[in-house]
Amino acid sequence: MFKGVAGLQNLYDPNRINYPMKRTNPEKGIGVDPKWERITWDEAMDTLEKELGKLIKDNPNKILFQGTTIHAVHLSWGLFPLVVGSLGTTNFWVSGGGVHCGNGAHLVAGFMHASWDIVPDWDYCNYAILFGSSHGTAAGHSMNVSCKHGADFRARGGKLVVFDPVCNFVGGKATDWIPIIPGTDSIVIMAMVNVILNELGIWDEKYLKHKTNGPYLIGPEGKYVRDGETNNPLIWDSEDKKAKPFDDPGIKDFTLEGSYEVNGVKVQPSFQILKDHVKKFTCEWASETSSVPAEAIRRVATEFAEAAQVGSTIMIQGKEVPYRPAAVAVFRGAEGHTNTVHTCMATALLSHIVGSADVCGGTIGWPARCVGYPETGGYKFEPTPDEDGMLVPGRWFFKGMHAPSCNYPEITFPVTSTRCTEAWPMIGMNPTPGWTDAEEIWQKCELPYRIEAVVNYGCNAVMSMARPDAVEKNFKDIPFVASFDLFSTEFAEAFADLILPDTSYLEQHSLEHVVPIFNLPYGLDDWPVHIRQPVTEPLFERRQCVEVFHELIDRLGLWETYITIANIFFDIREPYLLDPKKKYKWTDVMDAHYKSEFGPDHDLKWFKEHGGLIWPKKVEEAYWREFLDVRVPIYMEWMVDMKKRVEEEFNPRGIHIDFEQYSPLVDWFPCPPHKETRPEYDLYAFSYRDVLHTGTWSMQLPYLDEASQMNPYTYNITMNAETARKRGLKDGDVIWVENNHGQKVNGGLQTMEGMHPQMVGIAACSGHWAKGLPIAKGKGTHFNVLLESDLEHSCPLTIGIETCAKVKIYKA
Repeated sequence: MFKGVAGLQNLYDPNRINYPMKRTNPEKGIGVDPKWERITWDEAMDTLEKELGKLIKDNPNKILFQGTTIHAVHLSWGLFPLVVGSLGTTNFWVSGGGVHCGNGAHLVAGFMHASWDIVPDWDYCNYAILFGSSHGTAAGHSMNVSCKHGADFRARGGKLVVFDPVCNFVGGKATDWIPIIPGTDSIVIMAMVNVILNELGIWDEKYLKHKTNGPYLIGPEGKYVRDGETNNPLIWDSEDKKAKPFDDPGIKDFTLEGSYEVNGVKVQPSFQILKDHVKKFTCEWASETSSVPAEAIRRVATEFAEAAQVGSTIMIQGKEVPYRPAAVAVFRGAEGHTNTVHTCMATALLSHIVGSADVCGGTIGWPARCVGYPETGGYKFEPTPDEDGMLVPGRWFFKGMHAPSCNYPEITFPVTSTRCTEAWPMIGMNPTPGWTDAEEIWQKCELPYRIEAVVNYGCNAVMSMARPDAVEKNFKDIPFVASFDLFSTEFAEAFADLILPDTSYLEQHSLEHVVPIFNLPYGLDDWPVHIRQPVTEPLFERRQCVEVFHELIDRLGLWETYITIANIFFDIREPYLLDPKKKYKWTDVMDAHYKSEFGPDHDLKWFKEHGGLIWPKKVEEAYWREFLDVRVPIYMEWMVDMKKRVEEEFNPRGIHIDFEQYSPLVDWFPCPPHKETRPEYDLYAFSYRDVLHTGTWSMQLPYLDEASQMNPYTYNITMNAETARKRGLKDGDVIWVENNHGQKVNGGLQTMEGMHPQMVGIAACSGHWAKGLPIAKGKGTHFNVLLESDLEHSCPLTIGIETCAKVKIYKA
């Protein structure tokens, strides 16, 4: 409610950028006054055409397109394939919203759930565990839907267990809040897996045999043992007592346990290997590392396994489907660390060993399967198996984006983009443009060029990334930066040569459903396709950025390429296919998309009049796992070869990472803050989502600012009350928080009972200083200063950055 009402203030804020402006101060850098000077749109377009045009002729990869996760979704993300593809660059960056977000979570949700994120099936779930996740409260993907269903779950007596350092928006609503040291979630989860498999002896045998690679035989080198003729992975048929390809129609029974011999080689099913592997994860070891009591770990594991009701079914829409009313979800709080992939895989194991993945009442990814709009068959996508039977998402994020799988390309050098995807093929959102050692890494990766132009859409990397000084170092000398934005932000004031007035969401047309994971309902809720349309024409000289790109791409002579890509990306088909030789407005693209997907009666005019289209969801879409023949990896077999390739390529170049994380078995790997042993650095600093705000973007709204000042936690640094008392600190004291690398921030102290005694919490993302944000300026503390931004503090698999810091505190 707060954010919705505050949106009107966004529309009419007198501090908005209303006209194109250029920088007149040749100096760049944080805190530098750009001395903006108003120019015409013709001047702005001429400058864009000149600066980008020369690079397109030289090397389009010298152009970096920078977006964000918090603006209009189809624009920020949809523009990547459209504009980036048209310009010919391979370089795009999502800055803070991406690298602080879900590198591991999105990756694992992709190859384990065919989706971008996971959530408990609140309507049918009885027992849910959240690790660092705000699902079911006022945050996360499909926020409003999840908030409603999460509230209903709690109201009918569902048990919610929350592992989190702070008892705030989600922990405060939990049945059981369990404080935990950041980055130790995986060891707790694996201890739970050990309890379930080796103490309780509970698992879903049917699910593991038919929906995972649990029965696949693993040889001495850790890889699948394959059939000599088909090259398919082998399983052991317990009735025929021999090995067979996993897809052999003559298999009588899949074996999960034991040891066997195939062609003179000793082999074991991967489930057996996993079951033996997790024995080392004792509750006592996990407790010592995480601070979670051993008895709490054992109790929650037992409650979860029993709540799953392994073997039960339920009738829905006349179909009998598995019923597993126990779910577990993870997000940024738990996965935002250098062990992100293993943490998220550990979470996935909890669901998959009891068969509660993408079934009624369990952990569901969304939307993973749509059989299509009934009248046309449009808007269709679903997971498919690869050659080894492993799941490949049908639409992981948006159409055409490379989806995670169990098959990755070779590690190669030189790299061709600053994203370094050739060196890190499992990469999510790349932080290298904000690394302190970016130049060193690019040299070692043999990157043959450097960025010479940035096109920024609504991204404030100075605030949203780690180490503002690192962002300054890497962006200050880029010859040309153009920024589309609503306000003159820290990023624009520091680096932009042009700032162009974008429209707010109340002034623009949008196709939100082409990136479905941010807003679509899940479970059995109906399919909706809605439109975003302007409630007013753009004020002053504001222009919707996609229309600006239409003009720019036409000027650059790239229109045919752009329309060809648009036809593919937006699923535009005959007879509505756009002619690359004709000129179109953005609304023409929307119209063609709607008619292609939903028929001629549902054009743009119809959507503007009716607001949206709804049709019933089928049980085989909501709970698709039972209906599709795809498997998921409880054993990450591809990591064996990938580790070898990475070591062979990285070692000669002096690229040092934790190669041990390239492990097929989920394991515990301490993060950099866990390795700091100096006694003065005895606290962990972390940031948490404040539901009043959306990243750095909403601090300028007066209504939200007023509510934030009424809330004692938004603009203050929080600590456990007893910890503060022992240090002679009290509410209202101004304190310094300094990390173990000398970076420090200060702010007012607010104590609370619901905080882990070893924690310091700062709500993100306050602490603005830009002149163009006078409401937000000078309020709160900029947490991200405390985060290190380099290869050492990044995940060796996805290179997402560590979002926790080891710190000391003292009174200012």
